[in-house]
Amino acid sequence: MNYSLLFKFIEADEEDWHREIAVRLKDSRFVRHISLGYYRDVRHVAESFNTPVLFKSAALYERPGEEDMEAKGWKGADLVFDIDAGSLKTAREELYTLMDILTEELGLSRCGVKFSGNRGFHVVCYEWRDMTAEERRYLVEYIRKISPPRGRPKCRCGSERRREKCRAERRCGADIDPVVTSDVRRLLRAPGAMNEKTGMLSVWLDKYDLPLEEIVAKAMPVREEVKVKFVKEAVHPMLGAFKPGVYKVNYHVAAWAVFNSHAVL
Repeated sequence: MNYSLLFKFIEADEEDWHREIAVRLKDSRFVRHISLGYYRDVRHVAESFNTPVLFKSAALYERPGEEDMEAKGWKGADLVFDIDAGSLKTAREELYTLMDILTEELGLSRCGVKFSGNRGFHVVCYEWRDMTAEERRYLVEYIRKISPPRGRPKCRCGSERRREKCRAERRCGADIDPVVTSDVRRLLRAPGAMNEKTGMLSVWLDKYDLPLEEIVAKAMPVREEVKVKFVKEAVHPMLGAFKPGVYKVNYHVAAWAVFNSHAVL
């Protein structure tokens, strides 16, 4: 399958020259330690490997293409938080809580929110980049410790009224992935790249309180429908099961099915 309709959505940035780039291929191979020294930009990388699944390092390096991690010359790393819950609705409730802690309690102001393309969100902060892995672990403990003792119902801070109540009682912690935040060399799905688990794109959100259906629509910008033949039964996380046979589906669903060898064009 030619994924050319998706390549244009992958976002390029000046700092990409200092980031390690990686791609996942259709055969599940993961190719990393890619440097832009050999490519025009990240879109060119995706085109060259014919894959819409592309990652960038949270870290900035002097020599991002080196395979030896110590030889890369670590210069700092974005502060990253990963929220992945059983549903997108639950994940966003956690997101409200996390953003309150980051902005109201910690005073961070340069943070962006990105839909993961599946059931969660990534928050990327461009401050405190020089924090060590140990310091980031302490930060994770602080963010998560504002939770009530185990076994006691956790406060959900989804509405403004609840957020005010949670701030006052300091009962609300954010359920973030501790490994992602403490990893100073983490690879993150690039903005605009496809999430191979759904076919949706990982996209920045100007407003993270958008209706969930609008977030999903933003992550599926190609409206074209494609006819595919499922060669085996496959289950899409949002659309359910597809039995073997021919279907006319949205381009993003087709990309998911073909990339994972569930279907052919």
